[in-house]
Amino acid sequence: MVTWLRNNPFFVLLVPLVLWIAVCKVCRLPFADGRQVPVEVQRQDTARRPYRVVLTSLPAEKPETWRCQASLLPDGYTFPVYLQKDSLRQRPNRGDTLLIFANLNGGYVSRWDWSLLSPDTRPWYRSALGWQQHLVQRYAQRGISGRELATLSALTLGCRDLLDKDITNSFSAAGAMHVLAVSGLHTGVLTTVLVCLITLFGLNKPMYGNIRKKVRQNGAIMLLLIMYAFITGASPSVVRSVIMACLFLLARLTRRHGQIMNVIFASAFLMLFFVPSDLFTVSFQLSYAAVIAIVLFCDGWENIWQEVVFYRNNFRYKAMHCLYGLIGVSVAAQIGTIPFTLHYFGQISNYFLLTNLLVIPLAFVMMVGAVAFFTLGWWSPIGKLIALGLNGVTWLLDESVSRIESLPLAVTEVSLPPSVFPVLCVASLSLLIAWNRVSKVHDCW
Repeated sequence: MVTWLRNNPFFVLLVPLVLWIAVCKVCRLPFADGRQVPVEVQRQDTARRPYRVVLTSLPAEKPETWRCQASLLPDGYTFPVYLQKDSLRQRPNRGDTLLIFANLNGGYVSRWDWSLLSPDTRPWYRSALGWQQHLVQRYAQRGISGRELATLSALTLGCRDLLDKDITNSFSAAGAMHVLAVSGLHTGVLTTVLVCLITLFGLNKPMYGNIRKKVRQNGAIMLLLIMYAFITGASPSVVRSVIMACLFLLARLTRRHGQIMNVIFASAFLMLFFVPSDLFTVSFQLSYAAVIAIVLFCDGWENIWQEVVFYRNNFRYKAMHCLYGLIGVSVAAQIGTIPFTLHYFGQISNYFLLTNLLVIPLAFVMMVGAVAFFTLGWWSPIGKLIALGLNGVTWLLDESVSRIESLPLAVTEVSLPPSVFPVLCVASLSLLIAWNRVSKVHDCW
């Protein structure tokens, strides 16, 4: 235990920080940035009252209204609203703070019942939002439209403004919502592509050349990853993955071997130190539950493969190994996140394994194609060709998800009391730790 703590010093720093945030939640104390932690909101409350909200999506223009998502301050409860247009006021933007007179179920808000309290004053956020919308328009200019444009924009750019209820319901029922949320999958693919491009596919190796070249090339990769995090909205899942990628790049730059668990704890510590309220967001909890489960589970899963299958240097062996690894990652993520999905969403996707086997390879192709599109798409013939391929792959992704969602017994609805949630968390973590310990003992034998 002492050796483990010595190898993971950020865990020692993270524990008191989490305890302090928990105390702030219990005592309802504001943090240094003026925020408060989310509290339970009575969602069944249908009374019309004045609420202070912040817009979390870009308002979509309708004939008479602007449709957008509003997040209640300081609680964080999100609900849809339809703001009636007013010729005397400009269209509100994502990040603006409004005062509305409505109920928590959302719905129509007349022009007399909403007013702008303060516009978003973060220049970097407005700039990132402008870049995001510009890149979405690049997709549209090359002929991608409709459902394919909505799915592609959400998967590659984190722009979920074009998603409708049918798309989100299909992906949720099939167990593929994690693909639409920019996270470690997307950042890992982007990091791999950037390393290949900047190193000219290994011809200009940054990790083994002189120190100036290593600093320049690793610095360029980290800068592009940080820019990608801002463009995609800087959600907890993408911030976590970008921090982890940057820490691993720094470790390679200094010729050190990065301890994966220590990197995870370091990224959590940095996120909670600057934005403590992230601890109580669903995105933060699901992201870290999934990545910790994958780390604890996949070592033993890989040991089974090495003991059963003899190494062969051919395509069939590598393809089977990738398929085996994908199954292990899917099972691990499901074990780690199932307490949270039951607690927050009350449902289980029964075909999650089939979904991941189909969706993750297609998402990988879409991310690589998106990088190629924005890198080479300025030349019209190449841009149209890549856009045609992206449109086809996105259609195949949507069609696969829709077919899986339409299968019988695709979703199991589960209603559990809140007191069961901590029990499920302890059981899930205990199962993963036991698997990790048993696999290491068996490997020593």
